[in-house]
Amino acid sequence: MLHELLELISSGRNVFVTGRAGTGKTYLLRQVVDLMRRDGKSIAIAAPTGMAAINCEGQTLHGLFHFPVRRSDLEPTVIKKNDKWFDKVAQYKPSWRLDILFIDEISMVRADLFEALQKLLRLYGPNPGTPFGGVQVVVFGDLLQLPPIVKDLDWPWFNTPARWNSEWFFGAKAYQRGNGFALFHLNHNYRQTETGFSALLDRIRIGNASPSDLTFLDSLIRQDPEDGRSIHLFCKKKSAELLNETRLAKIHGTTLVFNAIVHRWRGDLPVKEEIKLKIGARVMLRANLDVGSGWANGTLATVKDILAPSKQVLIVKDDGSERMIEPFTWNHDLPKRQGENFQRSASYTQIPLSLAWAFTIHKMQGQTLDCPVVLHPEDPFDFGQLYVGL
Repeated sequence: MLHELLELISSGRNVFVTGRAGTGKTYLLRQVVDLMRRDGKSIAIAAPTGMAAINCEGQTLHGLFHFPVRRSDLEPTVIKKNDKWFDKVAQYKPSWRLDILFIDEISMVRADLFEALQKLLRLYGPNPGTPFGGVQVVVFGDLLQLPPIVKDLDWPWFNTPARWNSEWFFGAKAYQRGNGFALFHLNHNYRQTETGFSALLDRIRIGNASPSDLTFLDSLIRQDPEDGRSIHLFCKKKSAELLNETRLAKIHGTTLVFNAIVHRWRGDLPVKEEIKLKIGARVMLRANLDVGSGWANGTLATVKDILAPSKQVLIVKDDGSERMIEPFTWNHDLPKRQGENFQRSASYTQIPLSLAWAFTIHKMQGQTLDCPVVLHPEDPFDFGQLYVGL
């Protein structure tokens, strides 16, 4: 399998590697990257979310290519031939001298983002003017898992001739241009050793579950273990937040409130503006502090101590390693206004932690967990949510 994929990539073609959950897509990505780097290739690895980026040992697409914080800023950027945002990017003097770009969890990448990637690399890639600027693109993912997130205000961008015929990445002209993408399909499920359950997942994946399948799933219902290490998965963000707040309230002790310092920040927030913590709270680190030592965006830990005067939090991982966490500042530049000859910037400073008893299924796609998992399948709103949760 590895040898066949390496041969296909070595041919120079763009490639789409797919397969159901548990077939080792991310593991295979890491193997390919390691071998390609040994051959002296210049490589970048990216993913659409912070958790997915940590899982594949890469960066987010937004962070790697300086895409705007607000997704809505991409729409005029991609549609117009001459736009201010690409002028702003030029201030970074970017030059992506890449041979290969790997993208994991491609199912969650929207068409507008994929088109913007094509446009950016055509301008600043090693061979400007060519598809993806001469960068070979290899994507990994499963189209029967979670689709891209599209907010209500964004839907008019899609399914119109002047824009994209789909919200999925393959709806972008960038996917259809140039050499095209060769399909490489993985079949063996490494994550599930129980063949009966693996077959059940396959039927759910394609919407062909039988009444006996549903009866079996009903038999798996258990009482909440409440052991502190369990991760609860919900379809909706509000449900996950409610459980986190409820678990925090059950812990005896003083609550310390952390308030963000916001300067010209707009768009999505890295963490909440108000964060409440107690000693004993289960948390996730939301910034890359020391990736090599395992202190990265997505690291799970427990609050061991809180130093109120200095706003510091001591957290401990399940392996016993500890780290003192201080307020962290995220920065990004703002577009220059007409007539300005100086650079304005925005910043957001907050303790880089979030409560971690519960998450949305979207956040956890592609993760392999070694702790108890409790799935709450109520109120799914996207295709693939139940399958990914299971």
